[in-house]
Amino acid sequence: MIRASFALSATLSLLAVACGPTSPAMTTGDDTETSDGTATTGTTDETTTTDPSTAGPTTVTTIEPTTGEPTTLEPTTLTTGGLVCGDGVVEGGEDCDDGNLDDTDACTSACTVATCGDGLVQVGVEGCDDGNGDNNDECAQCQPAACGDGFVGPGETCDDGNLVDGDGCAANCIVEFCGDGALQANEECDDGNFEDTDACTNACKLAVCGDGIVQTGARDMTLAEALRLRLSAIETHIASLQHIAAALRAALRSEPDQADIRRLCTVTRLTTEERKAVIERFYERVSEGVPIDDTWKRQMMQASAPTLPEVPTPEQLDAWIELAEIVQNEEFIKKMRDAAAETWNSGLDLAAHQRVSQEANAAARELIDRGVAPTDAAARPVVERMAAGLAAAMSKPDTPAWRATLHEKSQGHDPRASRYWELVAILKGQPPQSGLNEEWHWLNAAVAHHLAPT
Repeated sequence: MIRASFALSATLSLLAVACGPTSPAMTTGDDTETSDGTATTGTTDETTTTDPSTAGPTTVTTIEPTTGEPTTLEPTTLTTGGLVCGDGVVEGGEDCDDGNLDDTDACTSACTVATCGDGLVQVGVEGCDDGNGDNNDECAQCQPAACGDGFVGPGETCDDGNLVDGDGCAANCIVEFCGDGALQANEECDDGNFEDTDACTNACKLAVCGDGIVQTGARDMTLAEALRLRLSAIETHIASLQHIAAALRAALRSEPDQADIRRLCTVTRLTTEERKAVIERFYERVSEGVPIDDTWKRQMMQASAPTLPEVPTPEQLDAWIELAEIVQNEEFIKKMRDAAAETWNSGLDLAAHQRVSQEANAAARELIDRGVAPTDAAARPVVERMAAGLAAAMSKPDTPAWRATLHEKSQGHDPRASRYWELVAILKGQPPQSGLNEEWHWLNAAVAHHLAPT
């Protein structure tokens, strides 16, 4: 019922809603002949140079140091003072000459040995090369900066070269301290605050009778209660370590790549409670200034709060990363807030809206199972009933103008709204199209077709 309401609110609230260095012999324009006998032919867009002493032109390939994208230069031969870089012969001031002008191998197109910090990315050796010796930026020792690499990079306050909690530098590369909410080896508890009168003291010790600290508004814990609290803290810590282990296993299935590093950094950065907080902040921001029913909002938070299993799959880790990016996107938050305002400021009857949602989704499911397309005439009655029901639930008259509004909303749908629920399904171990997404897409297409202006 909860997701049905959101899906249809999304339906109608979402309905409501290069070239490198040029040789001195290279020219452009008409065909010419250079002083060394090299024939050059080209236009303002293309230049090809051939040297009589070589078998043919050589292709120059570089990798853009910040994006990692390969760039292929036009065929050419680089010459300096009579020496030919790329002819396979090491001579003069050349450090190397491997017979090509490929900037992504061990010998650059300038016939110098490729090194970390030269601004050229060596394929298979370097993951990045930003041309500097700063290991505290996004490229450390020519590998993308990552928590656990031993260098304090962007967003980190420490990095001791491992992903282990309890050693002073947490697995998310943040300095550990009593009150950070993460249980360390020398702590009995850590409730993430500096309140000395609750169940966990400022010294990260369990509050017990006789410790000299009065627990405000609560009786002293029994030994059994203290042990249960300790067990809960340990189980939470174990779950966090299991998620990190899952990310490591995924990375070690083959040679780790950028996606593996991204998963690992993300899963070590947030605890389960912090992941829930990301979703809660999203709904809080969407509802700013909008009279959204608090019960409905809490239900939506509970329905979509991501809880990774003890051993998440790579797909689930990727789903969480994508979901977190969606709900923190400023443009998406604004769109959802505008859609929510349009829906809730109209005096929405939530119970009536939910009934319409359930009935429309049930009807859509039945027609989908029968193989009926949303453009089929059999879909029109479903659209008609839904349009009338939504108008009543939102205290609006069911007029041609109202139906034109619904059609307009169906055309302006943000695909991230439905993708949100697909990702929630993946996190819960369900197929991406589980729940109401298929019905949602069907209804959206039916509205777009049957309410189109004639």
